Amino acid sequence: MNRNKLVLTALVAAMLLNLMILTGCNELPYKGQEITKTPPSIFWSDIQRDPRNSRNPTLSWYSTDPDGKVLDYQFVVVLDSVVTRLGGAAAVAANFPSGYQWTTVHEDSATVPLYASSDESVYVEQYVFLQAMDDDSLYSDIIYKSLSRINHPPTAYVDVPTVIDGTRRWPDPQWCLDETTATWKGIRVAWVGKDSIDITGLQPDFEWQIRVYGPFPDSVSCDTVGPYMFLYDPTRSDSSWVMTKEYKFRNLETGWHVVYARCRDDAYVPSVPARGYLNVFEPTWVRHPELTKSILFANHNYYAAPAGPYVDSIWGITQSELRNYYSDEVRNFYAQLVDSAGYGPADYDWADYTLGNTELPVPMSDLYDHRLIIILDTDYSKALEDDVGRYQETAYKKYLDVGGKIWIIGRRSFDNLQGGEQNMPTNGKHSIAFTHFDLSAIYSPRPSLVDYAEFAGAISAMPEFPNLQLDTTRVAQLNWQTRQFVSLDTSHTPWETVFTNYRYHTFSHGLGGVDFLTRLGNSETIYKFNSLYADTSRYHYFPVAIRKEVEGSYKTSYFCFPLYFIRTDQAAVVTRNMLAWFFED
Repeated sequence: MNRNKLVLTALVAAMLLNLMILTGCNELPYKGQEITKTPPSIFWSDIQRDPRNSRNPTLSWYSTDPDGKVLDYQFVVVLDSVVTRLGGAAAVAANFPSGYQWTTVHEDSATVPLYASSDESVYVEQYVFLQAMDDDSLYSDIIYKSLSRINHPPTAYVDVPTVIDGTRRWPDPQWCLDETTATWKGIRVAWVGKDSIDITGLQPDFEWQIRVYGPFPDSVSCDTVGPYMFLYDPTRSDSSWVMTKEYKFRNLETGWHVVYARCRDDAYVPSVPARGYLNVFEPTWVRHPELTKSILFANHNYYAAPAGPYVDSIWGITQSELRNYYSDEVRNFYAQLVDSAGYGPADYDWADYTLGNTELPVPMSDLYDHRLIIILDTDYSKALEDDVGRYQETAYKKYLDVGGKIWIIGRRSFDNLQGGEQNMPTNGKHSIAFTHFDLSAIYSPRPSLVDYAEFAGAISAMPEFPNLQLDTTRVAQLNWQTRQFVSLDTSHTPWETVFTNYRYHTFSHGLGGVDFLTRLGNSETIYKFNSLYADTSRYHYFPVAIRKEVEGSYKTSYFCFPLYFIRTDQAAVVTRNMLAWFFED
């Protein structure tokens, strides 16, 4: 009986347990009141600041949030006239109208852009409204500040390459390629803005609008009307305004170009546009090979033009310079050489860069449409120049840097006229010999009473080039000089003045004024010095002709002796081989 009661009790308990599982348990009710979230509060930090501004002010504030933290701040600027129409600042702050774009920041200060007038005498009245938002997305009450702004437009300046001509600055002619290379890095132009009326001291970074107009045929035709190229920044909302302060231009065609630059300040007021001018030369072989001539003979020869037969030479008893009546013969000789190599009168031009004793500058306009410059420097006493107002080496450097080719055929083209060992400088006058012709040093006979004229020809260092001998009839053209000595014969009474004329002995088996050189190692030796006194000479078998190639850029060659004094048949082979090398690309 008792056992049956126990079984019945267990069954009832199991049924009750199952019923509880099926129906679940009711939640217990909360006791007390739910906590209300508190919005943040915000306050101005700089309540003493001057409300009048000549630039966008940096405003500061602080906030509190007793039950959380402030995540960000939002501000908006509204003109005073609008605030007045809406019932005043307090009314606007209490019930801010919709449709305004608030600016969000995450710091407790920010530079706030204010409205400004284009009228430099007008202060524009306005209000800045500010609110905070916390981590519960609750907003503080809106606070506000009355400010005003006056503005003066900034000033823009353009810095383009210029050169001083007397008392005036002129655009310095610039080479231009379609792409930068290892030796040409573009045309650098910079621009500078100032807003010194509104901002004292260090000037801010301005936004810039940069355009380039052109090409124009001359400076008189330059204008800022019509098509133009412009800089842009695709990462900015207004891509035509950029923050860059300079640019290296490329891909400009031959002609004059106007660089138009204007900046705008933090009130978006633009400056009056500034203009700079570029005089650009693009090598014709880049875009117009049909307009390119093969060769320009750059004549740097100095010819002696004495007034009488008894004019002395600064070199003492020595070979003299060629007389001026040989100039046509020299010109015809080199024309004959290139003609034998297949280049007729239509393929070359001739330009003179000496006028009497004066060296003339080499203009870019002579070089840009010629693929090879052959520099003729036959004289003994005048090297290539690079002084102010008569730049020659600098002009040739720049030509090479855009892919030009130069062959110098001359004597003492890089000498300082003191003779002896001369190390080539890395900058300044004659530095082109180091940087572009691979010359480490030259060795030149020192001026003396007797110049032994020991160059008898050249020994080939390449199988395709023949050994060279002098043409003694042309070397003899140097031997014209006569000196007159004056003495007194005291054996007579009265004493008599005696004039004695001496004509120097002729030099025809050896040529004077021929240097030898040492290379830096980036070139090839073509010829070596062959001396009349091979057993004792310190010049014998040293390089006298080399060539250098910078792949993808320029080619150069320097012959320390004029081909004019070499046998014509041999000089023709040299010219044919050299032109084939220069034009093989």
